[in-house]
Amino acid sequence: MGDSPGEKKRWTISERLEIDQAGEDRGTLWILSERLFGGMTEINDFEASHYNYFLDHVSSLNELITGLQELSPLADNALSIAENMNEREFQRFKSALKKERNREFTSALPKKFGPLLLPNNFISATMLAEKYEVALGVALIQLAEIKQQESSV
Repeated sequence: MGDSPGEKKRWTISERLEIDQAGEDRGTLWILSERLFGGMTEINDFEASHYNYFLDHVSSLNELITGLQELSPLADNALSIAENMNEREFQRFKSALKKERNREFTSALPKKFGPLLLPNNFISATMLAEKYEVALGVALIQLAEIKQQESSV
């Protein structure tokens, strides 16, 4: 394909799975950054707790964008928000997030940052993951594959 996971910023699910399949023999599966997501996490083992860790511990706008790129295409609506933020907005987001985590619901979080807290694909995938007792990452990938198949028909 020419692009390695570290070079490309956005992916389709087909591209991700193609690299993942090819990487099984080489040990280069779709792995999320240990530093950003709180442990070496293969996407199939990804849980909401990893995403929460990421949001709580990310310390710069660049790190936010990098982590969301690692999740691409599963959280691309959140990635779009982050790519259009400036450093001041990032700091405002982090401050509002801290209040959210402390249950200080003061509407400090601007509505436009909502997708950062809960990317669109995570909503239905979370329900499926709970119902079928699988990791969130598995549900996200399955939904992405279904959406792709439907869009190609």
